[in-house]
Amino acid sequence: MIVANPHLDDFFYIPLKNLFVKRDYRMKYKEKLNEFSGMAASRSTIFLNIAFLDKLLGTIELYIWKKIHNIQTPICWNINSESIFEFCWTGIRYGFYPTKNKNRHIHLSHYFNATDKLALIFKRLGKENTIILNNDNDITNNYLYKKYFGENYKFKIFSFTSDSNKFFDKKQNRLNKVLTFGTIHLIEELRKEKKIFYKDSFSRLINDFPTGTFHDERLMLSKINHNMLIKYFYFWGIDDFDSNELFSLNLNDELNRYKYFIVGGENSGAIPIGLLDGISAGSIPIVHSSNLNLIKKICDKFEVYKDKDDLINLLNSLNV
Repeated sequence: MIVANPHLDDFFYIPLKNLFVKRDYRMKYKEKLNEFSGMAASRSTIFLNIAFLDKLLGTIELYIWKKIHNIQTPICWNINSESIFEFCWTGIRYGFYPTKNKNRHIHLSHYFNATDKLALIFKRLGKENTIILNNDNDITNNYLYKKYFGENYKFKIFSFTSDSNKFFDKKQNRLNKVLTFGTIHLIEELRKEKKIFYKDSFSRLINDFPTGTFHDERLMLSKINHNMLIKYFYFWGIDDFDSNELFSLNLNDELNRYKYFIVGGENSGAIPIGLLDGISAGSIPIVHSSNLNLIKKICDKFEVYKDKDDLINLLNSLNV
């Protein structure tokens, strides 16, 4: 299988345009890159809207990116594989790789952005290709997935891997506290600041997210005041990115400092990578009951809560 345009975002490694930008790049799938038989580019971060030149510039950028990060996966000019893999987040921003008669594996990372437009794009691409949607965990029962994609496509799990070396300390003597962290998007604040993702409409967002956020669980957590909670949240479009504490954290140290942690998920149903990071660090996860079946598969020690009141009762019981 060939991976398309891996150099345009930080799913595998830092893109060229961000090499000198200091922030926490998660590179969630870098250990997966060697599973592909090749890489191909259809464009670079410089867009000319001339197919051949875009492909040429993209391939040159991909080559430089490959050399800088010492990537072994070969570059292909023409895709001779029956299957191609790409991220919808990259596709909606830069355009999907132009190809026909392929098994197109499209990963739904951040698919809550412009979901209605993605549904139309998948329908168009599906006329000349077989579409297989991918995500880190099974989201086919999620309300957003069912509304826009239904049972129209095959689904396959393609999950990130937590960097086990980075989170290996596993300290035994931990503070009896609960670390919680994450990014929160508030739709009304995005509207005020006129910040929106790729011509997505506020009417669509308000209809799909009536609570006013992509992150119900994280918003609830951010509002709880309890002496057991250590909170680091970033409100997108409100907080200053460069000065926000969340992005200056040494997450390894924090996850090894506290006995418990909570990482609220997205309304899209996707599992947050912080959940695996915390487990890798030896911290005990506290999860919402909707994730009970998932957590049982990846962890043998955890705590579960049903709602805000139940969580507060749990925090009280742990505060000993």
